[in-house]
Amino acid sequence: MPGEHRGGAAVGAPRFGELAQAGMKVVTTPPGASIKIDGDRALDPSPTTIALKPGAHKVEVSLADYEAASRDVTVPAGGSVEVKIDLKALPAPPPPPPVVASTPVSAAPSSPPATRTEMPSGV
Repeated sequence: MPGEHRGGAAVGAPRFGELAQAGMKVVTTPPGASIKIDGDRALDPSPTTIALKPGAHKVEVSLADYEAASRDVTVPAGGSVEVKIDLKALPAPPPPPPVVASTPVSAAPSSPPATRTEMPSGV
């Protein structure tokens, strides 16, 4: 039935649900990745088991700060498969440029303060 849960997965497309005769366990390192099977998003993040029809399927996983990954998987009739995907961390962004304090620039160069020389009296 559409909207029904089976093994933590969204059951709404013909490949999921009551007619499902196979299963797929999706495990990612690190865990918590969003999962799409044939373009349909599973409700639960990895690791999770999804009931689906046997045959060829495309598994896509994504997680913030990691490169998205995908695998083509064939699930046998009446069986199940486990798909393990190690996600690669995205490179850290470069550090921001240093903050340089600005000094006000005057229009005319300043001259050093005048000094006064005292002459001894009576000279």
